[in-house]
Amino acid sequence: MIVMRLRGVIIAVGLLLVAAPCRGQHVDDVPAAREHYAKGKRLYDLGRFGDAAKEYEAAYQAKDDPALLFNLGQAHRLAHEYPQALLAYKAYLRNVPDAPNRAEVEQRIAELQAQIDAQERARRGPPPDLTPTPSARTPPSASALTASAPPPRTSIAKKPWFWVAVVGGAAVIATSVAVGVVYGRRDPMPTSGSVAGP
Repeated sequence: MIVMRLRGVIIAVGLLLVAAPCRGQHVDDVPAAREHYAKGKRLYDLGRFGDAAKEYEAAYQAKDDPALLFNLGQAHRLAHEYPQALLAYKAYLRNVPDAPNRAEVEQRIAELQAQIDAQERARRGPPPDLTPTPSARTPPSASALTASAPPPRTSIAKKPWFWVAVVGGAAVIATSVAVGVVYGRRDPMPTSGSVAGP
């Protein structure tokens, strides 16, 4: 009986020792990773980048290989899924800080961030116009009234050309009257030697 108990304890400890490294740790499934990677590559080659990204993600879930993060970033970028691409590229550089293509990946990150920012600005719309617009309750300012109202009309008598015309016209009329009076009063005188005849 003691031997049976001892055998049971040894088996239980052995199972615990075998299971302990697996608990809380990821065990790579290399065949599944290869299968998802191959599917992802075919989809990528066909231009189905969104579907390729799903397969690369499944491959990374099966095997923790940072190169798959780069492929995932490429597929998301070409599928115009910029936030996901940005996350994948950053994760790639975090896992491979001395990556040989680091400069290229950093350039991609900068481009993606600029595109994300531009999309966010476009989504929010143009900035609001900060110039105040008059409302129905706010009376317009005095300068606005003078700017939009027509200029006040001045009397024609205040125009200088009016007085020139009046004085000049009066002078012409007075001269005409004087000439008419002078020449209109003269009686025709008979010249000598003329005879009034029947």
